[in-house]
Amino acid sequence: MGQAGVAFVSIYLYILMGGSGEGLKLGDYDEGAVKVYTVRLGEGCREGCVQCGAYPEEPARGDYLIKEVTRARIWECLTREFVFEPVRTDNPKFSRSQEVLSEKSEEVRNKIADLLANYVTTDVNQEPLNGDVFIHFAELVKQLTGGNSRAVCISHGLRVKKVEKDGDKVEVTTDEKATGRLGAMANMMDDKDVFVLSLDVSRSKGRINDELSLWSYAETLNRLLPALRKGARITVFIQGNDNRDSRQHRVGAENLYGRVKKLLIDHYRWKQADIMELHMDTGRAWVRQGRAANLPGVDPDGESPVIPDSSFVEHTLDKEPPNMGFLDAVSGKVFVHPHNPRRSYNDVVRLSRWLSERGRLGIRKGAWIEVETSGEIENLNEHFSREARLETLAKLKNSKRVEKAGR
Repeated sequence: MGQAGVAFVSIYLYILMGGSGEGLKLGDYDEGAVKVYTVRLGEGCREGCVQCGAYPEEPARGDYLIKEVTRARIWECLTREFVFEPVRTDNPKFSRSQEVLSEKSEEVRNKIADLLANYVTTDVNQEPLNGDVFIHFAELVKQLTGGNSRAVCISHGLRVKKVEKDGDKVEVTTDEKATGRLGAMANMMDDKDVFVLSLDVSRSKGRINDELSLWSYAETLNRLLPALRKGARITVFIQGNDNRDSRQHRVGAENLYGRVKKLLIDHYRWKQADIMELHMDTGRAWVRQGRAANLPGVDPDGESPVIPDSSFVEHTLDKEPPNMGFLDAVSGKVFVHPHNPRRSYNDVVRLSRWLSERGRLGIRKGAWIEVETSGEIENLNEHFSREARLETLAKLKNSKRVEKAGR
């Protein structure tokens, strides 16, 4: 039976056993049948990549404004409890076996953190270097699972400016906050952690300068060198389409990566052994969703894993659970979908746009099912809406004008 069939049978059995009047519960699944692979930590990404599936071709005003949940909110969501009471094939109308089992066993309360896959990541519209939330997330994932689960950082990297001084001397300037976040990530990473650098010429709707791209990627990798030497997996994911006439042709990105490696050796004095430790991935195609929907050279049937490291997904990521879980730390809700490792990006981006209402009205969440957990949790959706973020920005600008006028 396929994975979609497993999910359908679970729902069918739940209704058959008298649960049709209530919502589907997380505890209805067998232990191990659901693993959480993705967590939504807020809204907004400043990168503006030409192929981004999370945003429509023409985004609405305020789409890129960033707002993140707090560390306390992540903790609250990950420590929410539920009880496994799996749906059984023995109908309680004809059998008391489940009743006897319940009477004899003590109720064991589980936490959402117990369901985290061995590697989890954030929603598809979030750049970890834009804010502090990813670091909080990574620390809490490691803490609450005893290190058995890790948060994969998927990033476009720093943006730097190159300044030439005194002939051959070159200096680069970066966003201090983003650089500090990258340094903190490198310091906390060990040989079980993974960082994926998305390398392309697609940022800022494809209008990013080639020189800026070259130095930005090289500087990012150089600041990850301490983590690389500790054994962390650093993957350079080469992005591009298959249209030879496009500036975003994948071979152009591969050539750029060749120049990045040369710069690491010539300018940053990397050893060849360090270069050999980097992983290169070209196995993920662009998905025809969001901005990529009308791009030339994009396969209409393209499928991609949400973690853009094909070898890692194939050999290391948990694949046994028939269902993939998605935790929305904004609303506090949990969603479940048949686990399709090869197309998890396709599935996640659909739910992401539905939750955020990005793009045309009527976006459907597909096969995602909302499941219930125990207790009440405040829904923060209204604070993360596009309108709320625009209002916050307007208030910030106004306060700065008042402050400037008062000087």
